[in-house]
Amino acid sequence: MICFNWPLFRKTFHIFGQFPFVVYSLSIMLWSLGEAAWVFHLPNYAEYKGRSPSEAASLLTAMGAGSMFSRVFAGIAASDSNIDAVLLQVGLSGLAGTVSFLFTVGSSSYMSQLAFSYFYATYSQGINTLIGPIIINLLGLPHVAVAYGIVCFFCGLGHLLGPPITSTLYKGSGIYEYTYVFAGACLVLGSIATALTNIGRLNTSTQEI
Repeated sequence: MICFNWPLFRKTFHIFGQFPFVVYSLSIMLWSLGEAAWVFHLPNYAEYKGRSPSEAASLLTAMGAGSMFSRVFAGIAASDSNIDAVLLQVGLSGLAGTVSFLFTVGSSSYMSQLAFSYFYATYSQGINTLIGPIIINLLGLPHVAVAYGIVCFFCGLGHLLGPPITSTLYKGSGIYEYTYVFAGACLVLGSIATALTNIGRLNTSTQEI
């Protein structure tokens, strides 16, 4: 028999009352919306641009190379007490959004598509590494497990909605580039939302003082 865990419910409700955490969850959802649109449509978009199926698939390999570098670099940077993980995510998400916008006008050749895929992953994938440290900074260690689960829910929601939204966008417009304009807009908005997380955290700290 499953019993209702009232202390856990109170902890979860308390977390949702923390403005910086709520905004951060929104930023992760926006990031995952853009991320899902990018990855899901990349092989099809490359074939749409004239690439062969094997060339289109190799773009994901380029993303994997950038992802490995990004995750390790972000972890090392976040371990430095002089670097704010929130500001680091603001920069990474904003740069990933910029790469997405540029991808729509500069991806005519196979080599340029490889380069864009690599640099996009270099900027976007480090955010995976930053989620844990940022949650700790926002809420403290006692709330990490519940908060991480909530953030993963919003991340999953973005991955659930991103591909069908962009598929509908392409179906309605017939212009595949809009997929990456949408992805770029989500990533830039996610960067802005992350910045608001820092502002909210500073305001909360000021009120406590």
